[in-house]
Amino acid sequence: MSEPSEPPPVAEGPGPDSTPTENSPIRLTEEGRIHYEMELQGLSNEKIALIQTLNSDRTFALVASGAIWSWFGTNSPEEINPWLIWLPAILTALFVVKTFWTHKSIGMIAKYVQDLERQIGLPETVGWERWLGKNKPNKSFNYLFWSVLLGGNLLVGIWMHCSFLPSTALESCCSPS
Repeated sequence: MSEPSEPPPVAEGPGPDSTPTENSPIRLTEEGRIHYEMELQGLSNEKIALIQTLNSDRTFALVASGAIWSWFGTNSPEEINPWLIWLPAILTALFVVKTFWTHKSIGMIAKYVQDLERQIGLPETVGWERWLGKNKPNKSFNYLFWSVLLGGNLLVGIWMHCSFLPSTALESCCSPS
């Protein structure tokens, strides 16, 4: 039986005891280039899926909130469990947390790709993630969307509680002292 052979090197450059820098980028072998192209393609696909998830979550949160409020609007106050009026706000808050962590995941992928672009010696002016890192996209729409949806759900919940459900366990917050 033959001894297992070591895999071919994927890069040449500084030894294992040193870290590549801007001044000493690694030089990829053909196998290494193929490996990193496949890795970058996989990371790109993962980012696309995460971005699609963000878009779907916004749509679902908006539709779910509207559907819940519509159901409340078609039922008499006696039929509604008073704690359910907080369901749209709770659901929205959970989506806000999920959105935060999804953005963190996207940022981690972007940072890894930036580091990889730097290590393989791409010039500073080349590479989408490096360009994007210097030209941050405006996230105002996300903040505005989630703030309005969460704030609106909270306000409608408070209004419903105080207007239609005065005999609930939460009565003390609405009655004048």
